[in-house]
Amino acid sequence: MLFNDNNLILFFLSLLTGFFYILYVYMKSPYRSISIKNSLYYLGFGTLSITILIYFFKIFPGWNNYIEYGLISTVLFKAFIQVALLEETCKYISFSIVDNFRSKLVEDHPVGIMFYAAMPSMIFAMLENFDYAINSSEEFATRTLAIRAISSTVLHLVAGLLLGYWIALYRVKKHPKFSRNKWDMFITKHTWIRKLSYTFMGIISATIIHGLYDYVLFIEYEYSDITIITILLTGLILAYIGNIDLIKNYKLKKP
Repeated sequence: MLFNDNNLILFFLSLLTGFFYILYVYMKSPYRSISIKNSLYYLGFGTLSITILIYFFKIFPGWNNYIEYGLISTVLFKAFIQVALLEETCKYISFSIVDNFRSKLVEDHPVGIMFYAAMPSMIFAMLENFDYAINSSEEFATRTLAIRAISSTVLHLVAGLLLGYWIALYRVKKHPKFSRNKWDMFITKHTWIRKLSYTFMGIISATIIHGLYDYVLFIEYEYSDITIITILLTGLILAYIGNIDLIKNYKLKKP
């Protein structure tokens, strides 16, 4: 519908924000832990997340309708379930399509797994911002992109990294110096339960940070800006802690 000068600038700003953040993570990662070629595979197949989302809405056309539970509960349901959980699940599916194939052939570094899981989130944010730029009214698109140019792009990447952290935990085992509890012993013997529980934790972690962000955007109260910054900083800190944890305390499972 439109792509005026302001929206074009804001759209490319959102791309640069994501690019520089990804570049920073890549440069700070252990040597040869991340492959550019593999990253592009995950980035490209990340477009499937949008395709899955589109078909989901065709099957369930009323999914985004507000459910009358009362104002707070309605917005919470919208932010956490109708938007965050759905989008994070779609991104996980697009990631797993590539990952399930590659994991049978190669063994990735844990940090690489975490990084690759953020690639579908990167392309998802890019395409979502592009959609806002061309399909919204000029005033709405400019206002929305001004918010999304930095904050939403970082939000999607952080959510992807949190998802990737838990997927990496499933694919590696703890260093022998760490003692195991009964739950660890149980899921070690039942691989499918281990995979299911770690995948669940990854999607839920990404959904929580994503849902909090969307909830604040939806209610638009006096301190929305500082709250969004706090949410993003918290997510960045958690992703950083997860990255350090994978580097220091874990090693890849032996075949």
